[in-house]
Amino acid sequence: EEEAEEEEKQKETKNDPKKEHSHSHNHNQDKLNDDTRSIISIDDTQSIVSLASLASIASTVNSYTSSNLSEQFRPRANTYSFGNRFYYWTYYERKNDRDPWNLDYRFCQWYIPTKHQNLKEEILHNNIWRLQAKKYQTARNKAQMFMESDRFKMMKCDTSFWEHRYGINKGDIITLNHVLSVILYTNYDSLCFEFGKTFRKKYPTETHKSLIERNSNFGNWSRYLRESIECFGERMSQSKIKIFYHGVSHLVLNSIVCRFCVPTSTTPLLTVATSFTKTNGIILELEKYSDNLRYFNCS
Repeated sequence: EEEAEEEEKQKETKNDPKKEHSHSHNHNQDKLNDDTRSIISIDDTQSIVSLASLASIASTVNSYTSSNLSEQFRPRANTYSFGNRFYYWTYYERKNDRDPWNLDYRFCQWYIPTKHQNLKEEILHNNIWRLQAKKYQTARNKAQMFMESDRFKMMKCDTSFWEHRYGINKGDIITLNHVLSVILYTNYDSLCFEFGKTFRKKYPTETHKSLIERNSNFGNWSRYLRESIECFGERMSQSKIKIFYHGVSHLVLNSIVCRFCVPTSTTPLLTVATSFTKTNGIILELEKYSDNLRYFNCS
């Protein structure tokens, strides 16, 4: 995101040996902007249940190439994207710049208008999968409990990058809805499963308009979840976790660069990942590409 703003800078440093990179391992090799990619890290028994759902829906993988993008921003041939990257903030509604991560489209074409006034109405009354009011209240009570803990009182946005894009300023504290969005994702398998499917086409011929329409059912939830990770998540450079595991139903590859545009459950425990992977599935071993890659630790 915001690649056009960085293109000139990258041209200047293109031949700088310190800026050059070659990696043979399999993750996040194409250099994205600071804070643009997100992974949800789940390493406790209660939350890891989402991995089983993601394993059955993460098999739709697209490879991208384009002669229209400059070399700095063109995804490599062995780069794969899990889901599409949507934009839920009015900043992008009229942003007509070309979007490097949704090729042949512009940012404004991936803007998602919300259907519902707030997160509660969305979760209880969307047209995809509705959560019972009692379960929603249980999740909200849990979020409120977490908000009163020292850990969440100290969880602040540490970058000014998103101020005019997301409206979140450096130093802002994570909100109740942000915490609630993570709990809804980790604690309710069926809801999470249906939510994840709205980031991908149901079938190759599904129209762009139809995909946008489906994802708009969860516009508020998607926005809060993205902000939780990209604004309040931990940087890889500050994490003790070096390897993340993620199960998929099938994928043929030996090396891959991944862009996770859909909320993605991972675990640092191989034994846990194995228990949530189907007998004919595989487990991806993921490492950071950039120190600025972020994830949200749900343990």
